[in-house]
Amino acid sequence: MKPGISCGWGKLIWSSFIPPSKSLILWKVFHGRLPTNQHIQNKGLHICSMCTLCEKHEESIPHLFFECFNALGIWSWVREIFPTSHFSNKDDLLSFIKSDGSPLVKLIKLVVITFSIWMI
Repeated sequence: MKPGISCGWGKLIWSSFIPPSKSLILWKVFHGRLPTNQHIQNKGLHICSMCTLCEKHEESIPHLFFECFNALGIWSWVREIFPTSHFSNKDDLLSFIKSDGSPLVKLIKLVVITFSIWMI
């Protein structure tokens, strides 16, 4: 992201209601900076990549947070609380947080998404 360009979600994740350590994980996911095996391979280090949760697919941000059966189970739980569509990428998460609702409901959605990402 270029300096001076608004990202629209920065103020959301750096909330006083979210511990900075949890916001940092969300920031890394949104920026593709989480040190997954795929990220490490892209830096030139040749390692065998396997998801540590399901041990079936390459470890990447899209897989870990939107495709792995462990993540799908957590998102299924979230959908039981907040009926919504399938989360297939970070834009879906942001749309969910920003969707209709009172400021308190939006804050609760932010907390649920942040801690779900952290749990995964």
